[in-house]
Amino acid sequence: HLTPAERIELATRLLRVTLRRMVGESGRLQKQQLSACLKLVEAMGMLPKERKGKSSETFKALVELVHDSNSRSGLAPMARALLSNAAAARDRLSDDTWRFFNRLEDIVHRPDTPPQVADLSQTLDTLILHLAAFAGMQGENMTRGQGWRFLEIGRRLERSLGTFSLLRVAAESGDEESVILDPLLEVCDSVMTYRRRHFSKPRWEPVCDLL
Repeated sequence: HLTPAERIELATRLLRVTLRRMVGESGRLQKQQLSACLKLVEAMGMLPKERKGKSSETFKALVELVHDSNSRSGLAPMARALLSNAAAARDRLSDDTWRFFNRLEDIVHRPDTPPQVADLSQTLDTLILHLAAFAGMQGENMTRGQGWRFLEIGRRLERSLGTFSLLRVAAESGDEESVILDPLLEVCDSVMTYRRRHFSKPRWEPVCDLL
């Protein structure tokens, strides 16, 4: 029931990495990496492949993916689905876990005024920390019964499927040192691990092996 949390985390990390490529100096590499990030977002089914537009339109699309409750693939409907699943198992959830679900819906709720880049960035950061807290509660406080085992199985399957979807996009680039690899490592929270192991710029084979 709670495996959508994995889907929300992956989507949140992907949107955060994409947003980071939209701010700061707009050099050639950053533009290439932004284009690569958008391909990853498309691969997750969150943006249509025919989507084209300027930076302002791309930012607007990201805002909709975070806050629009009518979106089919954004964070708000994912959070609503997770809350609905949790409600079906309310008697099996602690009060702290239930507070997490209520807070999750508040985080993605559309603000009264249109968010700026800094606002959206803070929302995504808060969401990542919130999801990490939930994973910590699940890992430390839940009884290791059959329900917990099936929850772990579901989480690992969700993470594997999401990672495979992203790796497929990277593989299709056909470039050993594709610009997509830096954002890919960042989405999978593996930048530091890669650097400590390889002391080199990302290359396809070791990135694929690590992820």
